[in-house]
Amino acid sequence: MTSVVTAVRHGPVERAFVMRAGEPVLARIPVAALKDFVTERGNPHNLKGISAAEVEAPAAFLKRGLHLVDTPGVGSVHAESTAVTRAFLPSADAALFITSGDAPLSYSEVAFLDTVRSYVRKVFFVVNKMDTVPPPESREVVRFVEAVLAEKLGIVRPPVFPLSARLALDARVSGAASELIASGLPALETALAGFLSRERRRVFLAAVLDRALRLAELGRFALELRGHRAAGGGARTALAHRLEGIEAARRGALDVAAARNIEWERWVLEPALATWVASTLDELRRDLPGPGAPGRVDGDTCAERLARWRRQALAEKSTAWECEHRTAIDAATQDLSDRLSAALRQAVADVGHAAAEALGCPPPAGVDARASWTPAPAPFEPGKAGVQEGPSRAAGGLPGPAGLGRRIACWLERRDLPNHARDAADRLRQRVRAHLGTCLNEWERASGKAMAREKERFGLTPGPAAAHAEGALPDEDGGRLERLVQRIVQVRDAILEGRGGDPRMETVGGAGTAATATTETRPALERAQTTRSRDWARSRTCPVCARVLDALFDFLSRFQYALATDRRTQATFRDTGGFCALHAWQLEELSSPRGLSAGYPTLLESTAETLRSLAARPPSEAGRAVLELVADNGSCAACQVRSAAEDDATSALCADLATGVGRTRHERSHGLCLRHLALVLPRMPAEAVPFLLRHQSRRCLEVAEGLGGYALKFDSHRQDLLSRDEDAAWRHAVVLVAGARRVF
Repeated sequence: MTSVVTAVRHGPVERAFVMRAGEPVLARIPVAALKDFVTERGNPHNLKGISAAEVEAPAAFLKRGLHLVDTPGVGSVHAESTAVTRAFLPSADAALFITSGDAPLSYSEVAFLDTVRSYVRKVFFVVNKMDTVPPPESREVVRFVEAVLAEKLGIVRPPVFPLSARLALDARVSGAASELIASGLPALETALAGFLSRERRRVFLAAVLDRALRLAELGRFALELRGHRAAGGGARTALAHRLEGIEAARRGALDVAAARNIEWERWVLEPALATWVASTLDELRRDLPGPGAPGRVDGDTCAERLARWRRQALAEKSTAWECEHRTAIDAATQDLSDRLSAALRQAVADVGHAAAEALGCPPPAGVDARASWTPAPAPFEPGKAGVQEGPSRAAGGLPGPAGLGRRIACWLERRDLPNHARDAADRLRQRVRAHLGTCLNEWERASGKAMAREKERFGLTPGPAAAHAEGALPDEDGGRLERLVQRIVQVRDAILEGRGGDPRMETVGGAGTAATATTETRPALERAQTTRSRDWARSRTCPVCARVLDALFDFLSRFQYALATDRRTQATFRDTGGFCALHAWQLEELSSPRGLSAGYPTLLESTAETLRSLAARPPSEAGRAVLELVADNGSCAACQVRSAAEDDATSALCADLATGVGRTRHERSHGLCLRHLALVLPRMPAEAVPFLLRHQSRRCLEVAEGLGGYALKFDSHRQDLLSRDEDAAWRHAVVLVAGARRVF
């Protein structure tokens, strides 16, 4: 009795969320309350407007990458359930089709299965409720299902699993292993586990390519429409008439719905309101105080208080009537929605078929694969009674009409009560009518937009798609599309036959680089590997740090791609224990979540195995062994790249400073950091060392002056007078003392 698509995935704790139509965020609900949102009993006709539900559970089986989605059943009395499931099919990678052992494979299920197989390649067929079938007949039920699948759908040796979910649940709760095996659940779990471990990637890639083929079919259909429309005016005239007929059918369905609204008001709403008016009058007349009670107010004050009392009483009774009849009003709204949905959805779906029929070309396979556009009817919300000042409804709280003016006020109020009650009933009628009218207007707007999108999609109305179909596509696009389709089919068939693996990779770069690339991307990566022709002295940091950062960026940008795609790189990454902490986070900044998800499992699996083997060792020995797993011991490949880049940069700098031109160029630099100055000095010519030290001393004094100027102008609120050097002095100071960020 599911009425809403409900997804189940792995999570650390058990919790549930629902998403309402039109709201982008999930609302958390108690897991026990899930049935109140996703079932026909708790949420009939989805009156609560739930678009999706998600459940997280700490189930080990879901850790295997399974995202289980429970869709509404098909072929039930609730037509919208079938529509919801049909709309979800393009998103599924595999399917468990569950039928009942006491009534296996109805006609509607077989018809729907044909649609399922056009989107989903892998289907597991489950015959549930086998505990309700006598043992001698259980095998006959399975054979019957296999025969129907083979005869009606042409499925050879379909995977059919007899199952008793009730017995499996009882066995899991009680821990009875033999009963669990007898329920049939372990066999299904084994098949699913095999699919997840061996076939999942192949089926998933094939499903993606199937979706690409459906899109290509729509493109081919648009090209055919363009050709047929250019052939002659007769087809265009016939198409225009067909589209006018479809639009008339849509308008007719809306008119019929409006007429049904009028009939419902006449035969259901009006009698209910008449009954409410009669009962309300009786109660108000009974509560109105009679003559003879003493009072101390004049006639005008008494009339004003009686009017406030009457308005508050009518407001409360109106709200009570709305609350009492809310379910009936929502049921009428949903009935209207159900009747409109089929007619309007058919009108929208007819657009593509009309184009194909009028222009004499076959419709594409995906022409009917449209998501459900029908808006969920908004629930009727009762109004709230206004709280009035003055006496309460109870007769004892009202002033007695002792005196002529008060007697007249009471008589006038009693006389006008029927008119006031009828006015209140009119307001109720208008609220209900406005609610139904709002729903009808929303359906009209949504169906009109859906038809406009369909016409634009097939190039039948002015718009981007129409321009694309009318002439923006060159003639050779047809040939390109055909070649694309053929290529997709070849790749898909290769994947399904087990011949499709990872793309051919080619190692690039010199020794010590673990970057890989396809043949097409190799020249670009080779260009990135070459030393960049730039004046390092002009960088606003330590010149050696600048060259090291560029070398690290080149290496890490290539390595993150290789780690995500190349098994050899992943194996090397595992064997060397990964990167040190500094470069691990730099790699994380350049990598995508998907790339890290593909590259890190081998390292973590190896670490897990090592830790498991250390469990039997003494604590001190285990602690030393764990320290050896940290990649700060020289095995980090990025650290090796940094060392090589530092060596190259210092050698080049020393050679440059040995010349007069080089020393002149270095005068413009921001100076070396102390760490790299210590590396450069031992390799410098003796005559160049004093120059380098004097330049470094001068730069330190200049930066110190800039820091003082920054502090002075900041404290005097004259930041607008800061020079460029003063504004960046704090950064230069840190670089001079500790080196550039991300180098050490």
